[in-house]
Amino acid sequence: MINAGRWGAYCIQCQHYYMTEPAVNIDELLANNREFRVLTETREALRLKSSSSHAGNATSSATLTSLKTLVIWFENGQRPTCVSTEYHLGSSLRLSDLKLKLGQYGIEYNTDLECFDRHGGRWVPLRWYAKIPCDGHVEILIQYTGLTDLSDHDLFFDVM
Repeated sequence: MINAGRWGAYCIQCQHYYMTEPAVNIDELLANNREFRVLTETREALRLKSSSSHAGNATSSATLTSLKTLVIWFENGQRPTCVSTEYHLGSSLRLSDLKLKLGQYGIEYNTDLECFDRHGGRWVPLRWYAKIPCDGHVEILIQYTGLTDLSDHDLFFDVM
């Protein structure tokens, strides 16, 4: 596969999408890039879900879903890892709902995590079964408890 499709990113500060050229050459990407692998798996899952929903019963009710990105800092001074996940519009996310996906990154039930509260402008403890609000932001910011040196934090928020 040479053409990986068109990819982009959303800039929170200027509220604009920046897109790549129409085709991304996979040969130029690292074969072991975990984030790229997650993106392609998510895109393929969405494609399969979309094609199966069109083939299904026309009377079935559709549930609207959207993608959220969990931006996770694991260590001081290291860039965050982005994990994309699907959720139902109007609902909340729980880490417990994502246990298989998060387990691939070493996040388990007893992991001490914090989530950034955008309204309060501070990090708050994040429990395994707690509801994570899915407000208007694309990203949910998560860090291991006690981190103080978050690389690239200015790309996601300007309040620390």
